[in-house]
Amino acid sequence: KYLPTYYKEGLKVELTAPLSKSENHFTTNGTEPEYKSEKYLFPIILKKSTILKASYFENGIKQGNSFVQELSINKATGRNITLLNQPRKKYSVGGAFSLVDGVRGALPWSGRDWLGFLGDDLNATIEIKQNEEISRVTIDFLNAEQSWIYLPKEIDILISKDGIIFQSVKKVDWEYINKFERNVVINFDKVNTMYVKIVAKNFGIIPLGKPGEGTDAWIFIDEISIE
Repeated sequence: KYLPTYYKEGLKVELTAPLSKSENHFTTNGTEPEYKSEKYLFPIILKKSTILKASYFENGIKQGNSFVQELSINKATGRNITLLNQPRKKYSVGGAFSLVDGVRGALPWSGRDWLGFLGDDLNATIEIKQNEEISRVTIDFLNAEQSWIYLPKEIDILISKDGIIFQSVKKVDWEYINKFERNVVINFDKVNTMYVKIVAKNFGIIPLGKPGEGTDAWIFIDEISIE
């Protein structure tokens, strides 16, 4: 389970053991956990990108396969995030925090790792730690037109120091967005800010001849990274 830390710095990870008498042991350096590896007693606090591996042991003997998760920690990870439009209930597992939990959505997609918006724009505001210097926003979109899921037609990155008045620092169009497979990388001149807003315009009505023609397109998004 991935949670924000008390100070909203990095990420807190909670592990559970399948049996009351079993023990979890974990590593954060990519190596396979052994019984002598660190024992899980309290939630794990991560402040930098890592590969977390965990295994449970009974009487010192490893049981089953290890849990493996790559976690990307950046200036958005674990921060407060709000959504103007809410995802559809079927595709809302984890809520807004799943966009800043450091975990990329799995492919092929099953819906559980992604937030899905039908006909609505993505409008997300992230409160970062302090007056931070940033110059890049990366957004993980799903592109699956056969499932009526389209990349946005436009993305606007806005900043604010009070969370009320925002100004745009970079806007990109469909031609730019369509160059990327899934992670849309948006670079801009260095700026200092406390809030970052991402507005991704829904593609709109699906064109004739495409699956789902004449209906609203979906936007599916997983992770937002700020650097």
